[in-house]
Amino acid sequence: CRTSASGEVSMHVGEESFVHLLFLAGDAEIVYADGSISVARGDSIFLPAGLGACTVRGEAEWLETRL
Repeated sequence: CRTSASGEVSMHVGEESFVHLLFLAGDAEIVYADGSISVARGDSIFLPAGLGACTVRGEAEWLETRL
């Protein structure tokens, strides 16, 4: 799934699968219960299964993969 955001996009990572995000453009921050991580074009991030609620903040475009 290809997603573009300017602002905030909320998502939920359930117990059934991890989520992989490949950032194609822009800069953003992924915010979750235990902290946050900055991401930019070219970054590949795995969010572990069971992470729960998280938010991508910034202006970015990414591909999202779930199994």
